[in-house]
Amino acid sequence: MSSQPSKLNQNEARKLMSQLMDGELTAIDANRLQEYLETHPEGMDWMESADRARVAVFEKKDTADTDAIWQGVEEQIETGTSSSEDSKDNTIAIFPYIYKTLAAAAAIGIVATASWLGLTNRSSSEETFASNDSVVEFVDTEIPDASPMVYTDEESGWTVVWVAKIDPLSEDAG
Repeated sequence: MSSQPSKLNQNEARKLMSQLMDGELTAIDANRLQEYLETHPEGMDWMESADRARVAVFEKKDTADTDAIWQGVEEQIETGTSSSEDSKDNTIAIFPYIYKTLAAAAAIGIVATASWLGLTNRSSSEETFASNDSVVEFVDTEIPDASPMVYTDEESGWTVVWVAKIDPLSEDAG
Protein backbone atom coordinates (compact mmCIF):
# COMPACT_ATOMS: atom_id res chain seq x y z
CA MET A 1 0.00 0.00 0.00
CA SER A 2 1.08 3.54 -0.60
CA SER A 3 2.40 5.72 2.18
CA GLN A 4 0.12 8.65 1.24
CA PRO A 5 -2.98 9.07 3.37
CA SER A 6 -6.29 8.55 1.58
CA LYS A 7 -7.91 11.69 0.22
CA LEU A 8 -11.48 10.38 0.46
CA ASN A 9 -14.22 12.19 2.31
CA GLN A 10 -16.96 10.34 4.15
CA ASN A 11 -19.51 10.44 1.28
CA GLU A 12 -16.99 9.21 -1.29
CA ALA A 13 -15.94 6.43 1.05
CA ARG A 14 -19.56 5.33 1.55
CA LYS A 15 -20.04 5.26 -2.21
CA LEU A 16 -16.96 3.04 -2.57
CA MET A 17 -18.23 0.81 0.26
CA SER A 18 -21.55 0.40 -1.58
CA GLN A 19 -19.68 -0.49 -4.76
CA LEU A 20 -17.63 -3.03 -2.78
CA MET A 21 -20.79 -4.71 -1.44
CA ASP A 22 -22.29 -4.75 -4.96
CA GLY A 23 -19.12 -6.22 -6.44
CA GLU A 24 -18.50 -3.19 -8.65
CA LEU A 25 -15.35 -1.80 -6.98
CA THR A 26 -12.19 -1.50 -9.10
CA ALA A 27 -8.76 -2.50 -7.73
CA ILE A 28 -7.57 1.12 -7.53
CA ASP A 29 -10.69 2.19 -5.63
CA ALA A 30 -10.36 -0.85 -3.37
CA ASN A 31 -6.87 0.31 -2.36
CA ARG A 32 -8.15 3.84 -1.70
CA LEU A 33 -11.01 2.45 0.40
CA GLN A 34 -8.65 0.19 2.37
CA GLU A 35 -6.47 3.22 3.23
CA TYR A 36 -9.53 5.17 4.30
CA LEU A 37 -10.82 2.36 6.51
CA GLU A 38 -7.40 1.99 8.21
CA THR A 39 -7.51 5.65 9.27
CA HIS A 40 -11.29 5.83 9.90
CA PRO A 41 -12.58 2.85 11.89
CA GLU A 42 -16.12 4.33 12.05
CA GLY A 43 -16.31 3.73 8.29
CA MET A 44 -15.87 0.02 8.91
CA ASP A 45 -18.79 0.13 11.38
CA TRP A 46 -20.97 1.81 8.76
CA MET A 47 -20.04 -0.80 6.16
CA GLU A 48 -20.77 -3.67 8.55
CA SER A 49 -24.19 -2.24 9.48
CA ALA A 50 -25.04 -1.74 5.79
CA ASP A 51 -23.93 -5.29 5.05
CA ARG A 52 -26.11 -6.65 7.88
CA ALA A 53 -29.11 -4.73 6.51
CA ARG A 54 -28.48 -6.07 3.02
CA VAL A 55 -28.22 -9.65 4.29
CA ALA A 56 -31.41 -9.25 6.33
CA VAL A 57 -33.32 -8.08 3.27
CA PHE A 58 -32.09 -10.93 1.09
CA GLU A 59 -32.64 -13.60 3.77
CA LYS A 60 -36.19 -12.50 4.49
CA LYS A 61 -38.37 -14.97 2.68
CA ASP A 62 -42.07 -14.88 2.16
CA THR A 63 -43.57 -17.64 4.26
CA ALA A 64 -46.81 -17.78 2.27
CA ASP A 65 -47.27 -20.87 0.15
CA THR A 66 -47.89 -19.37 -3.26
CA ASP A 67 -48.73 -22.72 -4.86
CA ALA A 68 -51.57 -23.28 -2.41
CA ILE A 69 -52.87 -19.76 -2.97
CA TRP A 70 -52.89 -20.18 -6.76
CA GLN A 71 -54.59 -23.55 -6.45
CA GLY A 72 -57.35 -21.92 -4.39
CA VAL A 73 -57.77 -19.17 -6.98
CA GLU A 74 -57.99 -21.69 -9.81
CA GLU A 75 -60.62 -23.69 -7.90
CA GLN A 76 -62.71 -20.56 -7.35
CA ILE A 77 -62.48 -19.67 -11.03
CA GLU A 78 -63.57 -23.18 -12.06
CA THR A 79 -66.52 -23.26 -9.68
CA GLY A 80 -67.45 -19.63 -10.24
CA THR A 81 -67.57 -18.84 -6.54
CA SER A 82 -65.97 -16.02 -4.62
CA SER A 83 -64.40 -16.19 -1.20
CA SER A 84 -65.56 -12.75 -0.08
CA GLU A 85 -68.92 -12.30 1.56
CA ASP A 86 -69.43 -8.88 -0.08
CA SER A 87 -69.49 -10.32 -3.58
CA LYS A 88 -72.53 -12.48 -2.73
CA ASP A 89 -74.66 -9.34 -2.32
CA ASN A 90 -73.61 -7.86 -5.69
CA THR A 91 -76.35 -7.91 -8.30
CA ILE A 92 -76.65 -6.40 -11.73
CA ALA A 93 -78.75 -3.24 -11.77
CA ILE A 94 -81.57 -3.51 -14.28
CA PHE A 95 -83.17 -0.20 -15.22
CA PRO A 96 -86.87 -0.02 -16.08
CA TYR A 97 -87.80 0.64 -19.70
CA ILE A 98 -88.97 4.17 -18.88
CA TYR A 99 -85.42 5.15 -17.89
CA LYS A 100 -84.01 3.59 -21.03
CA THR A 101 -86.57 5.49 -23.13
CA LEU A 102 -85.78 8.77 -21.39
CA ALA A 103 -82.06 8.28 -21.89
CA ALA A 104 -82.56 7.57 -25.62
CA ALA A 105 -84.79 10.65 -25.97
CA ALA A 106 -82.20 12.81 -24.21
CA ALA A 107 -79.46 11.52 -26.51
CA ILE A 108 -81.55 12.22 -29.60
CA GLY A 109 -82.36 15.71 -28.28
CA ILE A 110 -78.69 16.48 -27.70
CA VAL A 111 -77.70 15.31 -31.19
CA ALA A 112 -80.56 17.27 -32.80
CA THR A 113 -79.67 20.44 -30.88
CA ALA A 114 -76.01 20.18 -31.84
CA SER A 115 -76.96 19.64 -35.50
CA TRP A 116 -79.41 22.56 -35.48
CA LEU A 117 -76.85 24.89 -33.92
CA GLY A 118 -74.30 23.84 -36.50
CA LEU A 119 -76.72 24.60 -39.34
CA THR A 120 -77.80 27.96 -37.96
CA ASN A 121 -74.23 29.08 -37.34
CA ARG A 122 -73.27 28.16 -40.89
CA SER A 123 -76.16 30.09 -42.46
CA SER A 124 -75.47 33.14 -40.28
CA SER A 125 -71.84 33.14 -41.41
CA GLU A 126 -73.04 33.09 -45.03
CA GLU A 127 -75.32 36.04 -44.30
CA THR A 128 -72.45 37.88 -42.67
CA PHE A 129 -70.30 37.30 -45.74
CA ALA A 130 -73.08 38.39 -48.10
CA SER A 131 -73.88 41.52 -46.12
CA ASN A 132 -70.44 43.02 -46.81
CA ASP A 133 -70.55 46.10 -49.00
CA SER A 134 -68.74 44.54 -51.92
CA VAL A 135 -66.40 41.68 -52.53
CA VAL A 136 -65.73 42.71 -56.13
CA GLU A 137 -62.47 44.54 -56.53
CA PHE A 138 -62.15 44.85 -60.31
CA VAL A 139 -64.42 44.37 -63.34
CA ASP A 140 -62.94 43.88 -66.80
CA THR A 141 -65.13 43.93 -69.87
CA GLU A 142 -64.51 43.97 -73.60
CA ILE A 143 -67.47 46.22 -74.30
CA PRO A 144 -66.22 49.58 -75.49
CA ASP A 145 -67.38 52.59 -73.50
CA ALA A 146 -68.90 50.29 -70.83
CA SER A 147 -69.20 51.30 -67.22
CA PRO A 148 -69.49 48.63 -64.51
CA MET A 149 -71.72 49.14 -61.51
CA VAL A 150 -71.37 47.01 -58.39
CA TYR A 151 -73.99 46.89 -55.65
CA THR A 152 -75.41 44.49 -53.04
CA ASP A 153 -78.99 43.35 -53.45
CA GLU A 154 -80.74 43.96 -50.13
CA GLU A 155 -83.25 41.11 -50.40
CA SER A 156 -80.90 38.31 -51.37
CA GLY A 157 -77.63 39.75 -50.05
CA TRP A 158 -75.92 38.95 -53.36
CA THR A 159 -73.34 41.19 -54.94
CA VAL A 160 -74.54 42.34 -58.38
CA VAL A 161 -72.19 43.46 -61.15
CA TRP A 162 -74.01 45.48 -63.82
CA VAL A 163 -72.23 46.52 -66.98
CA ALA A 164 -73.91 49.20 -69.10
CA LYS A 165 -72.80 50.87 -72.29
CA ILE A 166 -72.72 54.60 -71.92
CA ASP A 167 -73.10 56.82 -74.92
CA PRO A 168 -70.24 59.25 -75.04
CA LEU A 169 -71.22 62.83 -74.60
CA SER A 170 -70.64 65.05 -77.48
CA GLU A 171 -68.11 67.78 -77.08
CA ASP A 172 -70.62 70.58 -77.63
CA ALA A 173 -72.94 69.25 -74.91
CA GLY A 174 -72.34 71.03 -71.89
